[in-house]
Amino acid sequence: MQCINDDHMSSADEIANASVYLTDHLKDPETAFSTDPLHTHLTRAFGTKKSAFERSEEPQNELRLKRFGMRTEKSICGDFHHMLWCF
Repeated sequence: MQCINDDHMSSADEIANASVYLTDHLKDPETAFSTDPLHTHLTRAFGTKKSAFERSEEPQNELRLKRFGMRTEKSICGDFHHMLWCF
């Protein structure tokens, strides 16, 4: 799936991968109610001890970081219609 208004890939892979680990995350007493940014279902899904921001800055995640920047820019500018198509 691609964004309608640009050539960036969809982040559906991140959402699908993280959703698979959500139940495990919520059943784990160490992470279920943790406020630690490293205790998320995303870090569990991607098998990392890095925050989402640290992970997005890795060279292999360049497109993910670019997508995040686009969504942030569009939300700040109030361009919500196009922001929603870039997930």
